Amino acid sequence: MSYDFEKNQRDTAAAMADPQVGDRFHDMYSFWVFVVDVGTESVTTYEASGHPSEMPDIGGRLRIFTTRDEFRASYRYGSIPGYYVRLADRGTDVSGWVRRVTDSSLSVFPEEKP
Repeated sequence: MSYDFEKNQRDTAAAMADPQVGDRFHDMYSFWVFVVDVGTESVTTYEASGHPSEMPDIGGRLRIFTTRDEFRASYRYGSIPGYYVRLADRGTDVSGWVRRVTDSSLSVFPEEKP
């Protein structure tokens, strides 16, 4: 099976433009971003290193973006087009993750407005 870099760039851009609960992104398969909640404009992610298909028990953080633009800007390269995270897949089961983080000692970081 060959890797199609251009297709992945297009798929990543589409997922960033229209994030869905269960979207899973990675940076070099070592840092993971899971979309765990999507509102009308807001996007909540869980970021962690660790196993890519299960919520890690330690070391992660919940990030709450008030707008989709903030979400996209957070993962966008600074000086070139594109994103430093790549779409791995869509549809990961993340049910209960927000509650699990907020009920535990894991970190929650609401994003500051610029």
